[in-house]
Amino acid sequence: SVRHTLKSQGISEKATSIILSSWRKGTEASYTSVWRQWNCWCNQRNYDPISAPVEAVLEFLTEEFHKGKQYSTLNSYRSSISMTHVGVKGIPVGKLPIVSSFMKGIFNLRPPCPRYTLSWDISAVLDFITAQGENESLSLKQVTLKLTMLMALTSAGRSSDIHGLDLKFRKFTPQGVEFTIAKLTKTRNKFCFQLFSHTGYCVP
Repeated sequence: SVRHTLKSQGISEKATSIILSSWRKGTEASYTSVWRQWNCWCNQRNYDPISAPVEAVLEFLTEEFHKGKQYSTLNSYRSSISMTHVGVKGIPVGKLPIVSSFMKGIFNLRPPCPRYTLSWDISAVLDFITAQGENESLSLKQVTLKLTMLMALTSAGRSSDIHGLDLKFRKFTPQGVEFTIAKLTKTRNKFCFQLFSHTGYCVP
């Protein structure tokens, strides 16, 4: 469907393939799921999902809202439909003023909940690490777990950032150790992870 939409806009097949590569696997899976729902909804009402009128888009989103969908979910629905829809007079359907106003209404009626509503006392894990003693007395597994937790606490990075660390991309500096994450992570295309000597730990 996306290929069809881009082709209708005069985009070449080779350029289309590159454009489609801009999607991460998670985004593609999310958009595919929404597209199936939207396509099914349109088929039941004799709409073409690629060129359905804006009234149909709003009605679909309204039904999903009354099913209890949250703002972030409905916003993903809007983005997915807008990606495959031909738009109206050159404007993506998801960016039409009436659709934007609709989404603002959803936001006001059902504000997004904070992702994290609880916090925990990190002194518990720090006390546990301290009680383990010096690194020389610990097994390799214990040192690895200790290092991983300290990196997580000091960097505030995502787990995918730490998971992406690779010794092949390690560089020692006067300040400590520096990693360049070669693979893509959830939030960044290129990321540098630094471990400074004053933190009290090092990479073996």
